[in-house]
Amino acid sequence: MDAELKPHDLRILLGLALIEAISMTKNLPFNNQQGNRKRSSQWVESVANQFKSIYQEDESIRIFSKGFPGNRELFGINELLYDILVCEINVDLKSPRQKRKLAYITKALWQIESEFGKSTKEVFVDFNKLVIGESQQKLFIGASNDYQHEIKEALIHPAKCCQGDVYLAFVPHPNTWDGEKLEIELWRKSNGWVPIL
Repeated sequence: MDAELKPHDLRILLGLALIEAISMTKNLPFNNQQGNRKRSSQWVESVANQFKSIYQEDESIRIFSKGFPGNRELFGINELLYDILVCEINVDLKSPRQKRKLAYITKALWQIESEFGKSTKEVFVDFNKLVIGESQQKLFIGASNDYQHEIKEALIHPAKCCQGDVYLAFVPHPNTWDGEKLEIELWRKSNGWVPIL
């Protein structure tokens, strides 16, 4: 995949992230809240890792996520506003007094939120973060479940308030990662949700 991530490439990225997350958490117990929380955290880091692999050659691109300390030296933080933020940065400035490098974000490329909770309210809280962002690409990832169709139909309303391209994915909930069928469903906002196969 190149740095211009096309919708089909996004599906591949999510599949690779799921394989990595399952591999990294295979020894955790299932049907256990702590194990599922660790799987969920690993999922976010695995998605972030896939974005890092795409942009690894471009030093002006940074990927922020809670478990990645690589931005701490320049920015003093791991995570910035979203579960994952992919952005362009500039480090050409120096602080006025101590002459240290000052880094700042010039453009948000991807804003990504992942919410595996069963509460529709929790889903909307996280999706609302995407509405207020200015990135050209936004991705919301929820858990596959029996009522995902209703959630998908409800999310089209705030999705229409977003600038740029909006993607919605449903992936298997971490408590099902020991199963045989682990499918990812992905849609892109248009007048409604258009499936990406």
